[in-house]
Amino acid sequence: MQSTLAASVPEYVGADLTDRYSAHCRDIGVCGLRPAGNNRLPAAFWHWRWDRAPQRLDVTVIAIELRAAKVAMLDGPQALARKGSALRVCERHSAAVGKTPDTRPAINKPFAGFICSSIDLFNALKREDIAISPPAFIGGVSEVYPGHIWTILTGDRPLPQKSTEAGRLARKRILEALGVSGLPKVPTHDQNDACIAALVAAAADGQVPGVIAVPIGAHLSVDVDGTLREGPMVIPQVTGAAAGRIADAIRDILRLDATPAHVIVTASVPSAANTDDLLAFFIDKAAEGDP
Repeated sequence: MQSTLAASVPEYVGADLTDRYSAHCRDIGVCGLRPAGNNRLPAAFWHWRWDRAPQRLDVTVIAIELRAAKVAMLDGPQALARKGSALRVCERHSAAVGKTPDTRPAINKPFAGFICSSIDLFNALKREDIAISPPAFIGGVSEVYPGHIWTILTGDRPLPQKSTEAGRLARKRILEALGVSGLPKVPTHDQNDACIAALVAAAADGQVPGVIAVPIGAHLSVDVDGTLREGPMVIPQVTGAAAGRIADAIRDILRLDATPAHVIVTASVPSAANTDDLLAFFIDKAAEGDP
């Protein structure tokens, strides 16, 4: 893999992974944030270029950047589900569109190329001794799911589709309301997702006022053959003041009420769950040591 970064590595890095198995494989969008005083986080963007499948990934260059970063977040699954499960605990809690089974999916399955690409990358980084889901998020790489993060930040209010100009501008305003500066006039949806991943990385280090980072899902485990399983996603929790800044920033887009949102915390149980989902949820919680 190669990188287009031409400057020093910012403290906080986020990457929006793509599918290296696709015939139209796109580069990975990467965003870096660095503290600049007055709670500002200027953004820089670059790309990582895949080694196309079925090549074995050489992540030497990427690992150098990640070692230089203080906190890094990647948008993609880090591991397979626990044996016997059709998806990971964090994917159930976040209602992730792509669901990672307990074995590598066949490439012709929905989202399989993306899932396999992400697992390839996390495994390659592990071989380079990059910590996966490190304690307190510092010094390694963790996992995020931007689709869920945007929903949390808006208090479950739907945003315009991320590929539309309105959707891209709405997400840009949310980023700016939380301190990001230097964004393009109309960021691409890849830039927005990479930037929100980097913002969660900054929040994990206490650099985003009114936002903290917390994990959801099960702890990462390793089989005797080295297979990574489960692993948490990192999500933001915001104070009422931060939620109010976000609401003000996108009020004209979403026609929000003048009343700021309350503190936003991800629901601890599935919404509108049927009996099978609810049973699976309780089994997952018990497996996590939370009966």
